[in-house]
Amino acid sequence: MKILLADDAPAIRSFISTLLRKMGYLDILEAEDGGAAWATLRSTEVDLLLTDWNMPVMSGLELLEKVRHQPGYEHLPVLIFTGRNTKDDVVNAVRSGASGYLVKPFTVEQFTAKVRELIGKDLHSQIDQLLKNRDPLDRQEEHLLLLFGEETLAVEQLLQPERDSITRFLLHAVTSFNRLQQQFPDFKVGYGVLTSTGAITKGLRFLRERVKLLLLSTRLPGGGVTLARLASINSRSEMRVMVLCNALDELSAKERSGLDRLGIYLIERHKFKTEELEQIIDEFVFARSIDKAPVATLPPREIRNRLERDIQHMVDLPVLPQVYNRIVELDRDRDSEIGKWVQAIETDPLCRAQVIRRASSPVYGFRGKITEVDKAVMLLGKIAVKELIVSGAVKRVFTGVKETKFSLEAFWVHSVAVAMAARLLAFPLDPAQQTPAQKRELEEWALSAETIEALKRLALWQRLPLAADQDPYIGGMMHDIGKAALVQAFPGLFPAIVEHLVAQGWQVPMLAAEEEVAGGANHSSVGRILAENWKLGPQVEGVVENHHHAAAGDPFSGLIALADFIAGGLYPYPRQAAFPTVALIGGVAFPAPAEAAATPPGPALDPLEAAGRFLPSGLKGTPPLLLPCR
Repeated sequence: MKILLADDAPAIRSFISTLLRKMGYLDILEAEDGGAAWATLRSTEVDLLLTDWNMPVMSGLELLEKVRHQPGYEHLPVLIFTGRNTKDDVVNAVRSGASGYLVKPFTVEQFTAKVRELIGKDLHSQIDQLLKNRDPLDRQEEHLLLLFGEETLAVEQLLQPERDSITRFLLHAVTSFNRLQQQFPDFKVGYGVLTSTGAITKGLRFLRERVKLLLLSTRLPGGGVTLARLASINSRSEMRVMVLCNALDELSAKERSGLDRLGIYLIERHKFKTEELEQIIDEFVFARSIDKAPVATLPPREIRNRLERDIQHMVDLPVLPQVYNRIVELDRDRDSEIGKWVQAIETDPLCRAQVIRRASSPVYGFRGKITEVDKAVMLLGKIAVKELIVSGAVKRVFTGVKETKFSLEAFWVHSVAVAMAARLLAFPLDPAQQTPAQKRELEEWALSAETIEALKRLALWQRLPLAADQDPYIGGMMHDIGKAALVQAFPGLFPAIVEHLVAQGWQVPMLAAEEEVAGGANHSSVGRILAENWKLGPQVEGVVENHHHAAAGDPFSGLIALADFIAGGLYPYPRQAAFPTVALIGGVAFPAPAEAAATPPGPALDPLEAAGRFLPSGLKGTPPLLLPCR
């Protein structure tokens, strides 16, 4: 808060300045007479004027009258202190626009109380006006809008000293807005202030091209920076997005640089007063014409380009362990030597320990202690080793991802379940088509006769035949990498998606919730970008992007979609999810967190209706055939 103190007595100025600093107001300007004070007011924006009545060059009363005729200072709180204490003097001061009157000599308590009264009363009045004049954001209207995203609109909180920068910025912005509205009375423009990313996201969906300037606080509940990036990615019109902060060090150097490269302005509140904000609002709101037609829908390629640009500038993508690529390469060669497998595993200590630990499990019946990789690989077999390394790599790479409501364990368990389901569905149950290794594998699975019969009726190895380079286990493990990447790339987004799913009673797929909350920034799109970054190859990249929209000519994505459907009923993600598939397939097979008990499951859906929402259109006839597999 900036205060101007005008008095011709140096001792008085020193005394009052000391009192103000003890009250917590450090930004104090001093003027030795009314003329100097007026010159300061003409060049500097202040929030409170304290002035003596009797001064050379220009008296305090003359100064007050000039202030009240100066645009932007009509409501500036002004306290006059003087030895003049007659009734007429007080009346004259009030008529001239004084907000308060203090007779000399005054005590410290009197001065402190009067200043706090003026500041509080003035701020309360201005905040009330700010809230009163907000646009109702009626979707039937067509005028342009300026939209703020702030952490609070509660008057008692905006009056607190620690939120002074927020309050002052909003008041300066609205003052600027009102000035422009007076200059263009025939051009209707509105402003809105919302206090959560959810409310703003919902507003942007129906306000569409009307919002020309979006100013989001870094402290906005749900993540102001994340929302700014998503708004920039999904914008179909000439909307300028700005992020508001109290200090630049609220964001990392990478974030600041990334926002700048994405064309998102970063504004320090204290550097922007009425005149600067008036220029911004004029340029990006009042100077825009609503007659310019917005883009009806953004082409997928444009969304993809924006996402790639955003992630490139704002996110450090995780790196896949090198051992993964080497083992996958060896697995494609049926004649690859065990020694090369051992050599690849030895390069990664974590992988080495994992393989030895698995081989030491009583499940494999080896009584001695295994300490060498070659023995472990021989005991486990190439397929088991590959699956162990692939699943371990996916879990390792996202270990550092932290977010409210996000469970890496639940994400990983769901991925493993999809991978195993995909392997089982793709397994050839025609003995004539099985290799010796596959026959041994089928014996080890010890499937029930009922399950084998159901899989034979499905005959997915024939209906959805895979090419040699289409590995169902890898496709299943990698299909949802975009979900973890989305959590890492856009902090605060995942809780909003879960909140939307809960509000919908879990009756919509997560992809639909992502598109509703985040537009084009969904896990399929982000996952494809990550898959390309990892160089997983076109087959896996296609599955990552298309497993929710599997085309008739894409059996690999279709297979993973079916596996995802089944695994989503047994091991849903998020863990507490009550998707229709949970009731359809058989429920959660691992402990759910406490909040799951409070989540309403929603109305039960019959299998066909569930399939219609949770499977690609080309696979809707398949779910009834899956029911015997429960």
